[in-house]
Amino acid sequence: MCAALVVVCLVGAECRPIQMANNSQQTQQIYKPGLRNSFDEHALNATELNLVLNQLQKKTGFVRMRFDNDGFLRVDDRQDFVGGSARARELVLAAIDGKKVVVLQSHNRSPEVGFARRGYETRSVHWQADLKITSTPIEIDFDDFKHLRGHTEAIAAFDLGFVILHELCHAVLGLSDVSDELNPAGGCENYVNQIRRELGMPERQHYLADVTFKKMFSSAPSVETATLRFAKTKPGRRPDRRAKKKTLFLRWEVPAVGGKSDNTALPKMKPKLESDVAMRQLMLQIASQEK
Repeated sequence: MCAALVVVCLVGAECRPIQMANNSQQTQQIYKPGLRNSFDEHALNATELNLVLNQLQKKTGFVRMRFDNDGFLRVDDRQDFVGGSARARELVLAAIDGKKVVVLQSHNRSPEVGFARRGYETRSVHWQADLKITSTPIEIDFDDFKHLRGHTEAIAAFDLGFVILHELCHAVLGLSDVSDELNPAGGCENYVNQIRRELGMPERQHYLADVTFKKMFSSAPSVETATLRFAKTKPGRRPDRRAKKKTLFLRWEVPAVGGKSDNTALPKMKPKLESDVAMRQLMLQIASQEK
C-alpha cells in the first residue's frame, strides 16, 4: 500500500514528518475542520460520547444535535432549540464552523489531566494532496468528576459540559486564563459565566483554586484539597455587584484528581516543594496543639 508523507508540527516547535496510509476517506476526515471525536487510542467510547452530547445539548438547548458516523458534531436544525444558552450556542457553532479541528480525547485516570485541558496544538500538512489543518485536542478525564464534593449547585455549575465549554473558549475563541485582582475569573471563565447566568446557574468567582490541607470526611486524614467558590444572586435581586449573593463551594482532593499542568482548563495549582508541604503540615500540627 502506498503511503503519504504528512508533516506534523507542534505550534511554535520543530516539525516532524510521519508516514500515513494513503486512504482517501481517512485523509478527508483528518483534514476536515470542526469538532470531532479522536481517531486514535484516545477516542471517546460510546458512553463517553453520549455524555458529551447530552451535556452540550443541555447547555445549548439544541434538539437536533448529534455525532455523525465519522465522529463529527452536527446540528441538523440550528433554529430548533429549547431553552439553553445563546452564548453556548454561539460557541459550539463556532467550533463546528471553524477552520481548525478540535479533537475530543479521553484521558481517564491521567495524573496530568485535571478534569480537562487543552493539549498541544499541531499543524498537519499533506504534501501530496496539498492539504493542511490546525488541530487542537481537548483532553478529558471523565473519572475526575466523581471526586467533586460540595454544594449541589456548585457541582452542577462545574460539570462536564461547562468544562468542555471552557476548553472551547481556549481552542476556538483564543481566550486565556490570565487572572488578577481586577479580573479573578480570567477570560474563559468570564465567558462561561455568561452561559451560567443565562442558565440560572451559580457563577465561578475565581480561576485559581485555593489549595489547603483539609479533611474531606471527619474520619479521613488531612489531604491537599482544592476549593473553588461560586456565587448565585438571591431570588428577586438584580445580578449586579451590590446584589446579595449566596456563596457556594466546590472541593476535591488534589492527589485523586491530579492535573497540575499549566495548560489545565481548571485551576492552576502552584507547584509546592516538599519542604513547603512539610512546613505546612508542621504549622497545622502546632495549631492543633495550641487549641
